[in-house]
Amino acid sequence: MSKVCYFASDAQLHGKENPYIHLFSINEALANGVMLDMDFLEGIDKDEPGVIAWCADEDMFEFPNVWISEPYDQAPKTEKKHFAEMGGNPLLDLPGIVNYIQEHFALWEEVNELELWYVWLGSESTPYIETSCPLDKVTPEVLGEFFADPYLDFKLTITR
Repeated sequence: MSKVCYFASDAQLHGKENPYIHLFSINEALANGVMLDMDFLEGIDKDEPGVIAWCADEDMFEFPNVWISEPYDQAPKTEKKHFAEMGGNPLLDLPGIVNYIQEHFALWEEVNELELWYVWLGSESTPYIETSCPLDKVTPEVLGEFFADPYLDFKLTITR
């Protein structure tokens, strides 16, 4: 089993890239001073874009990013139609997550709520806390209280 964090909404969600990760071809990486084990990369086109993911600070590999995803069969069910998974460590960018939430509501004025799930996959019977918070009360401190406990499973519904 693994823990997953995702957003669910009635409107299309958007992605959020990790700004610390740079994608290079092998030749671009070498030109930028990235040390590579060429034996490991033998047989790979050296000009193919995006083969090497590089980050100057190893800790920033865990900086949160968001990508469009499908619903999870093994997670608690929601009635929402659109999903975006969040990878990385949310505690590294709580202000950015708040900004992501605010952007979603700004893009879709007809959206009245956005769900943020942080649950274990593999067991639909795993208990989770279900709570809500108005958009104007969502702060890095509020989100930090939820994400600080790695054993806390929750569904936070953010309302307009």
